[in-house]
Amino acid sequence: MLGSHDSFTYLKTGNILIDAASRFWRCQEKTIDEQYKCGVRVFDVRVIDSNEDGFIWWRVGHGLAKVKQRFINLENICLYFKQQYPEAIIRIILESGGNNESIVERFKNESETILNKYKEIIWEIVIKKPWIYIYQSGMFKTIDDVTCKLFNWNLSESIWDNLKHFEITSSSIKTWAKKHNPTKITKKMKEDKKILYFMDYVGTYPKL
Repeated sequence: MLGSHDSFTYLKTGNILIDAASRFWRCQEKTIDEQYKCGVRVFDVRVIDSNEDGFIWWRVGHGLAKVKQRFINLENICLYFKQQYPEAIIRIILESGGNNESIVERFKNESETILNKYKEIIWEIVIKKPWIYIYQSGMFKTIDDVTCKLFNWNLSESIWDNLKHFEITSSSIKTWAKKHNPTKITKKMKEDKKILYFMDYVGTYPKL
């Protein structure tokens, strides 16, 4: 199966400085609709707690970047994909706030609700930093080599050990994708239900 890493990061944040540094956090250029038409069936949705307009939303984000997509609760994410993209499978990650008890409690409570209603479309539900897997379906084996590890920081390692993991020859996630993504997306990659090709810049590198 074909998956897109940080699926909503084609969007802008509205913050001039963060948008100017998008090469360090943007993982996709195509919209969700375009990704789906390219053959993507697994989507990676990362949320950040955000208090706006008198409501507490889940703002979609990656690292420090909060893009212009938000959901009132996790169930709305499930409904969005179930209604518009009927073959979609989703992974939901709490991108930040894993050390905040109230945020984690809200995320866990909403996770229980969606697992009771939408388990058939959910691949994983994860809290990031510290990494906690609330749910993992075991639907398929993940080919991790095609996702970007350029900027992942392991808090359990020293600064030097973290720096050694960086891909010095890649100046952005896009150049990493060009180097590490498969050179060609095949029919088998799209149709194989046992293996997930979880990719940055789907539809850009490689060209479909």
